[in-house]
Amino acid sequence: MTIETIIVITISILIALFTSILQKKLVDIELVKSIKKELKEINNEMKKSDKDELNKLLSKSMELQSKLMKQTMKPMIYSSGVILLVFYLLSVYCKNATIVLPFSIPFIGNSLGWVGTYILFSIISSLIFRKIFKINF
Repeated sequence: MTIETIIVITISILIALFTSILQKKLVDIELVKSIKKELKEINNEMKKSDKDELNKLLSKSMELQSKLMKQTMKPMIYSSGVILLVFYLLSVYCKNATIVLPFSIPFIGNSLGWVGTYILFSIISSLIFRKIFKINF
């Protein structure tokens, strides 16, 4: 494993930690849960309602989805600039970073470049950090 690969892995873990902390601090998890519960109830009511009531429920559903989107997009707004800068720097300085997998993935093969390495370790570490910080919507 090269130093470039270790840098990509470390940065992917740090970015996952950064975005998880942003989610924990910026998203009102209880509000998101209540909105999702209310949306589920509205969807159930929509199945058994007439046209007039359906329009009212649809309007309410759109309003709730807008609130939900505002809550869940907050961390992305703050982190997107940092992530784009990191991706640019990784593409310049770590373009030769690869890891060899113990198995072959169809259409990809048995090795991952810096993007694949970043994605793999980012997904794994994000799942771990979401469990640690109890972030579940």
